[in-house]
Amino acid sequence: MSLVNKQRIPQGYFLGVNPKDRLLINDILETTKLDEFQQVGVIELGSGKGYISRIISSHYKIPIFCVDSIRERLASSMRVQQLINDDKVLEYANKTAGTFNMFNYQNEIQSRDDFVEIWYQAMALRQFKEVKTVVILGVKLCGDFFYNMVDWIAETRALMEGFRVEIVVVPCCLHKSIRSINLDPVQEMVRYAHTLSDRVDVLPTTSSSYKIIRFKLS
Repeated sequence: MSLVNKQRIPQGYFLGVNPKDRLLINDILETTKLDEFQQVGVIELGSGKGYISRIISSHYKIPIFCVDSIRERLASSMRVQQLINDDKVLEYANKTAGTFNMFNYQNEIQSRDDFVEIWYQAMALRQFKEVKTVVILGVKLCGDFFYNMVDWIAETRALMEGFRVEIVVVPCCLHKSIRSINLDPVQEMVRYAHTLSDRVDVLPTTSSSYKIIRFKLS
């Protein structure tokens, strides 16, 4: 049974989230089944305003390293975190606080070096010291970002030795991809992900307007 079934997410955690994105968030939480992992941490690429990261952090108490290129989005995410956890404002002012487990990092994520820096920054956190499973999460990754991410992971696999690494991605703006050459870009992404994993799944969703791709680093 997944986290969504076990624990109802408080309504306040969906502050500012439209109904479509709420469905998407619930689908991701349902299919990732983070409750089945021990000592898990999440790295979210393109975290935006933190709609899903606030739930992972505050509701499920899982450490999450949020990366986005736009500082204002990260600031907005932190403001909402403070509203949700209004009795823990001092913890958000002091990132060394024992129960603080959400971290924001501004990065354009345009190269392998950017990806390596993100990995090192996350793994340096005290909250990630006991992590055995790392979930790399990307919600609404635009155009060719999926392909680029697979390339970066392939080039940096040595960094991930000793970890169970799960990748969960929701691609978007597929019409912007120049690396997808057939009429079914999602299936093409699945085939490309097979360079990293023996099994790649397109997970069931409650809406046909988005797809969730999940695979484990083999």
